Amino acid sequence: MIKVAIVDDSDSYLSMIIEILLKYGFVKEEIYYFDSSKKCLSSKIDFSLYLVEIDLPEKAGLDIIKKLRDKNVFLIYVTACSKHLKNVIGYVLKNKLNAELPLALNKFFEILSEEKELQFTYKNGLVSIKITDIMYIKSDLGDLIIVTDKAEFRILNKSLSSIYTILQDNFCYCSRNVIVNMDYISSILNNTICLKNGIKLNISRRRYKTLFIKYMHYKFK
Repeated sequence: MIKVAIVDDSDSYLSMIIEILLKYGFVKEEIYYFDSSKKCLSSKIDFSLYLVEIDLPEKAGLDIIKKLRDKNVFLIYVTACSKHLKNVIGYVLKNKLNAELPLALNKFFEILSEEKELQFTYKNGLVSIKITDIMYIKSDLGDLIIVTDKAEFRILNKSLSSIYTILQDNFCYCSRNVIVNMDYISSILNNTICLKNGIKLNISRRRYKTLFIKYMHYKFK
């Protein structure tokens, strides 16, 4: 089930937002309302979609948006003021909810349907994970270890080269034994990649130039 978080200090538009979500097939029990960004960020629920009021007190709306951007989740920005909308896609005006929120939801489902998943056998069961959730993959004694921000999976008797061909363009070798997802890179310094969660990966001398150029192109494209 797709879990949705609505973050707004005022519930005056809440019923309208929920009504639109229900029309799109969302389940009422999977729609959660938070009246502050702090309450939302402290929640242990794994949300796929956030509807965030950017005009929360003390710039809390902008703060939560910055924090959520690092989590590979989907965001729809909700606001009562059009001054925030110049040259930005993905915002919804509250006084135009019935017209604009369905368009944003259409885009959400379109992107969701295009997301690739990786399926493999793990501990006698079939596991399916989003490729976008993979931080890096490393080779270890003839097996692969797939690392996400929540778990690690060991795939027996699988090579990096066999899996690299099905990954997206945002993946790159940083050494002969490791492939990294560039979406999770925080910095590259002194032949070391620092991921956004603090994990550090070594870059081989042979791979450094290729990775650095690819990362710069990807980051500023």
